Amino acid sequence: ALLPDSDVWYGTLKAMWEERATSIDGLHRKITGEFASAAYGGAGEEQEVLKNSTRERSQPVWNGIELEGRPLTTFVDLWHTLFGVDPDTKWPLITTYTNRPTDNLPDTRSATILFMEPNQTLTGIEKAWIVVDMFPKEGFDDSGKFDKTAPGDIIQASIPFTGMAHSNLACRAYALQVLQSMNFVGANPNLQQPVISSLADIDPKLSTAGASYGYSDQVASAASQTLQV
Repeated sequence: ALLPDSDVWYGTLKAMWEERATSIDGLHRKITGEFASAAYGGAGEEQEVLKNSTRERSQPVWNGIELEGRPLTTFVDLWHTLFGVDPDTKWPLITTYTNRPTDNLPDTRSATILFMEPNQTLTGIEKAWIVVDMFPKEGFDDSGKFDKTAPGDIIQASIPFTGMAHSNLACRAYALQVLQSMNFVGANPNLQQPVISSLADIDPKLSTAGASYGYSDQVASAASQTLQV
């Protein structure tokens, strides 16, 4: 909210994780117990007592492909230098803005993201993580070279993020609320507007009354008919 174009920042962050990621790794929730043991009898048996439990740490990693114009590179680099440490000045560049923060705590420089996996019917949650204090550890590879015999490169990146993850029943309950609030209208591709021209766009000289004209009309007809079992 400190930036003059904060809506663009929020939108880019959502697009980066929700639309541009080819895969997301590093989310874990395996629980491991630590046991103390005492000898039992003379045969070498031991009684083990659970003394502590730990959960495997999550370290989210974004994997994806950069777009023409390098928007994601610019976004991650600015996030790192504005709110982290600029390589040249060694302090956050947000300090040069008129509307600068009074501190540089995680609530001003990091992101909080909900990761969830719904079930196949979209009625429940299989897995969920709420990761706070997310900050990119590194940026995109930004190297230059010249090779007149080679085609242009596709920039594939794997960006690790900091973060503290929560994953429990409360997280899944919250994720279920988010899932139930989503609007799935238009998610069925059979009911979406076809990109192929409709009947109204066909030249009258090529049309015949009462005839079926193509894909778009077939879709419109199928959507209006009752499924026969």
